[in-house]
Amino acid sequence: MRVLGFDMLPLGNQTARAAILGIYRYLDDIRGKRGEADHILDAQCKGTPMADWGEFTGFAEFRELERKYLPSEEFQRRHRKEQK
Repeated sequence: MRVLGFDMLPLGNQTARAAILGIYRYLDDIRGKRGEADHILDAQCKGTPMADWGEFTGFAEFRELERKYLPSEEFQRRHRKEQK
């Protein structure tokens, strides 16, 4: 949240309402616009830290931890689709 000038995430009623409103709007888009909903979400995320979801969530770091600590067979099973 430092990108927005916060050292800590302000967790309060309004923050929760804003999050739930975003979820509601996205689900409403899915219902009403079907295949366009993901494109709309992608467009809304452009220019924000969430534009690259994998980067935003640290997915690459989690994968490296899995590669390091999981047995090789388990790592291969979990990431089989990505390696094709």
